[in-house]
Amino acid sequence: MRFLGAAFGNAGVAATRSYNAPGAAVRRATEGTTDAEWAAAKALQDNNTGIALSGPEAHAQARDGASKLLDLQRVVEGSTTGGNKTGPFYAQRPAQVDAAVGRQLDEIAPQSPDPYALGPRAAEAAGDVIDKTRQNINAQTRPLYDAAQPQQIATAEFAPIAADPRFVAGLKRLREDKELAPDYANMPDNSVGVVDVVTKDMAARGEALSTVANPLYGPELAGKSTVGAANARNIATQESPEYAQALAEQEALRRTQLNPLEQGPVGSVAKATDTRTAGEAILPRDPLAGAAPSNADAVKRLAAEDPDTTAALVRQNLADRYSAAQTETQSGSRETAGAKFHKSVAGNDERSALLDAVLRALPNNQASVTMPELLDVLQATMRRQGPGSATEPNRMITSELSAASPAAAVFDIVKSVGGSIINKAGDATKRAALRDGLGTLADMFIAPNSIDLIRNARNNSGGRIAGTAAARTAAEAGGTLFDPQGAR
Repeated sequence: MRFLGAAFGNAGVAATRSYNAPGAAVRRATEGTTDAEWAAAKALQDNNTGIALSGPEAHAQARDGASKLLDLQRVVEGSTTGGNKTGPFYAQRPAQVDAAVGRQLDEIAPQSPDPYALGPRAAEAAGDVIDKTRQNINAQTRPLYDAAQPQQIATAEFAPIAADPRFVAGLKRLREDKELAPDYANMPDNSVGVVDVVTKDMAARGEALSTVANPLYGPELAGKSTVGAANARNIATQESPEYAQALAEQEALRRTQLNPLEQGPVGSVAKATDTRTAGEAILPRDPLAGAAPSNADAVKRLAAEDPDTTAALVRQNLADRYSAAQTETQSGSRETAGAKFHKSVAGNDERSALLDAVLRALPNNQASVTMPELLDVLQATMRRQGPGSATEPNRMITSELSAASPAAAVFDIVKSVGGSIINKAGDATKRAALRDGLGTLADMFIAPNSIDLIRNARNNSGGRIAGTAAARTAAEAGGTLFDPQGAR
């Protein structure tokens, strides 16, 4: 009896003084964590988004996913004892994420009362951007055109132009046009000004006739109109150095200023007929590598024309993507909505760079300041693992939480002397230790100061307390076996 008293007495003291099993598991799971990583994890848990993170989620995010606490959390969530505590904690997450994302979207712009009108309005703004760019190019080259217009092409050089029936038809349209004809009434047919405007008409007709969708589609006539316009202009440039320079400068400006707009995001928005297409043009789900600066430039240009519509379009795009992320799983859960949203808007470097560039380009770029914290927190929610699954890690953790407890360790010592009653008592103690360990970890992981608790558990002296108790048990139990009764 003195032997059992020594064993159980010291085990009880150790059990009350130390959470050995949970503490040991936490210490091993957080091994190698630096002070900077602890600080980053603490900042994540103390975030300003209103989204509560578990300690393991914050720790894993601070270490870029390299945290074995996630294995512990999975086991805890998969148990009845731990799951009953962590379940309500995670059940609050959908509402927390909804509120956080909603506040973030409101920093960009208020929700439009008519989202269907955003696309057409944005397309109109984009068209204005392109038209103004074209007008600016014309304004820059206008002095050269003005100097070249009255110049006349010699009769011999003009003859091939005058013989082209496409030019003749174009000249007839010009002279009969009530709006354009007065501007060229005092210019002869062989003037550079007349040749310039007629060849523009020929080139435009050639392009229109080459379009299959055009009811007047005619590839042969289209080709002859295009070639005829190019030949006439070539003759005119040889006769007028000013006209040659004007065309060269205008071509350079179109290539460097107008074409990038028409072929890039601004042009895509200008062609959009609905809000979803317009939003996708400036904030695509799968952006081209290195496209962020071009999209940011497009947002700046659109915002200069219509700042409210541009900001509302960006908000609508992000709101629609969050709405898609909210789609319930088969079990009816929305706990992963934040993780899905993060993947959609910042799931790789290009998406992240694009989102940041677009938000910075808006007139009110406050969202670009606060969005990084929200994305960091949402990414942390992605670190959480589903309960169950990894069988061997689960077995090792549950074994550690039960067999490593002080009381169970004492029973292992006692079992060496045999006895079915002692064996059964030891098994019961292990099960109780496991439940206690899972409950302790659940409380620790979902506490508002979870990171502090985890760090304290790592730094406490539970192992040394248990070691001292075990040594005392061995000494006192040994004394009962070898000392004469009543000698001590």
